[in-house]
Amino acid sequence: MPGAIPGDGKYTDYRENRGQEIKLIRHGDIRSEQTFIHGGKRNGYYETQHGMLSLETQTRWIRQNLSAGLGSLEWEYDLHVMEEHAGTYTLKLVIQEDKG
Repeated sequence: MPGAIPGDGKYTDYRENRGQEIKLIRHGDIRSEQTFIHGGKRNGYYETQHGMLSLETQTRWIRQNLSAGLGSLEWEYDLHVMEEHAGTYTLKLVIQEDKG
């Protein structure tokens, strides 16, 4: 399911595959791609005008609460940047209709 998260003239696409795999793609001056799959590792990147960093995510869990494409996705993952552990993070993505 594609979507866009609005921001400062840039945007982030997301795609999910039945709540089992989530991909975040950032477009703009800063470009990045991260993929999350329950219990798995995936490679990604973070790129600025100064260079690119390799990323790896190891997803601990994914929870979904979606109905007709609306609701939320939440996941926890370990992030490695240039093969160094950078931390453990929990993200929640809320998907709702634009009322504007």
